[in-house]
Amino acid sequence: CDDDNWLCKNYLNRTIELFESLPDVAIVGGIGEAVFESNPPEWFHKLNGFGYAVGDEGRSSGYTDSVYGAGMGIRKAIFKKLIHVDNSFILTDRNGTSLSSGGDFEICLIFNRAGYKVFMDTNLSFKHFITGNRLQWSYYLQLRKAFGISTAYLQAYTLNNDLIIKGNLTDYAKKAINYFVFLCKRIHFFLFPIFFKSAACANFIQRLYMRKTLLMKSKSISMLSKKINNPTKLVKIY
Repeated sequence: CDDDNWLCKNYLNRTIELFESLPDVAIVGGIGEAVFESNPPEWFHKLNGFGYAVGDEGRSSGYTDSVYGAGMGIRKAIFKKLIHVDNSFILTDRNGTSLSSGGDFEICLIFNRAGYKVFMDTNLSFKHFITGNRLQWSYYLQLRKAFGISTAYLQAYTLNNDLIIKGNLTDYAKKAINYFVFLCKRIHFFLFPIFFKSAACANFIQRLYMRKTLLMKSKSISMLSKKINNPTKLVKIY
């Protein structure tokens, strides 16, 4: 429970009930409701608050791939079993003024890979207090940039070699050209993102930094992929 979250009255009891009734579930989570310090801008509603841990993002109660870190319930015994010196995280969440993200998705990914399930219950609700400075478009673009970088590093878990450059100069050149073409097609978003308060612009920024990270950090991601499949001590690199 983050310091800007307020859990509903039965949140803890309901979490325990879920763990007791669903022995195959190791992580449970719920949905957030935004509480604003100041009136939210129009773009917030157009994007349905994506990125702010509010709403259900199209999910209903049941098994799912991931839940918000806010209000996440975790079986301690499973956590201690999976998260140790030889199987640590490759991402970090918020670190000082950095908007680094993805830790909640990564822990769900680790648990899923180990054969445990994640469950979302829309009866688990919490209020999420959002300060005025976090409703600025410039802040949101930085948040989506962080999402893109995290998504790139999480490719290490997918073993999708098509997304990870193998070190071959020809492959690298192709990736660089594709990145350049992608950039040019949306050059207005790249040059003036502050003026385009839309989902299209935000999605572009996230994809841009995902592709850039896959291009520039391909060797690191490939190395992480090998370590994940042949567990050795992992070191946080982002």
